Amino acid sequence: MNLMTWLLVACLTLSAPVYAAEIQQIKATLDGPATEEFGMGCSLGCAVGWDMASSSTRGPQGKVKYGIENISDGNLKTAWIPKGNGIGESVSFVFKKKHFADMKSTTFWGLELINGYIKNKTVWQENSRVKKFRIEHNDKPLYEVQLADSMEVQLVNFKPFTIKPGSIVKLVILETYPGTRYEDVAITEIIPHGAH
Repeated sequence: MNLMTWLLVACLTLSAPVYAAEIQQIKATLDGPATEEFGMGCSLGCAVGWDMASSSTRGPQGKVKYGIENISDGNLKTAWIPKGNGIGESVSFVFKKKHFADMKSTTFWGLELINGYIKNKTVWQENSRVKKFRIEHNDKPLYEVQLADSMEVQLVNFKPFTIKPGSIVKLVILETYPGTRYEDVAITEIIPHGAH
C-alpha cells in the first residue's frame, strides 16, 4: 500500500467516529395524556413564525387528508402521514425573514409532540409510530431522539442552538414501531420550543 492510499484510508477511518460522536443521543420524556389543551401554552411561536414542509404525504382516503398542516393544527383527530413506511421521510420547520419581525435570531431548544395517530386507541395501534428520528439544523445532524411507544405527550429537550432567517430544522425518521395493521407511520402534533 503506497503512502497516499494509506493516508486516505486513515483519514476515512478516523473521520467516521468523530462525526458519529457529534450526534448526541436523547430520550424523550412522557408528559401526561394528550388533551385538547395541547399546545395552548407559549412555545417558539410566541417569538417567531415558520413554514412547515414535508418530504412526502400519503394520498387522501376519501375526505381524510394526511398533509403536513395536520401536524400543527391543534386537532388530535388528524395526523401527518408520509408515503411508504416513513423511514427517511422528514418534517421541516422553515424560518424566513418575514417570520422574525424585528428579531435577528433566537434559540431553538426543544419539541413537544404526540407520536402516532391518536384519533382513537385502535387507529393508534393499527398505524406505525416513530421510534427514532434525527434533528438536523441546516443539513447538519445534531441529535438523535428516541421516542416512547405511547399515546402520551412527549417532551424532547436539547442544548439550544441559534436559528435565524434562512434556518431550516429538519426531523428525519430513522426507525418506527410497527402498527398492527398498516406500515404507515403517523405523527399527530409537533410544537417547537425556544426563544425563552
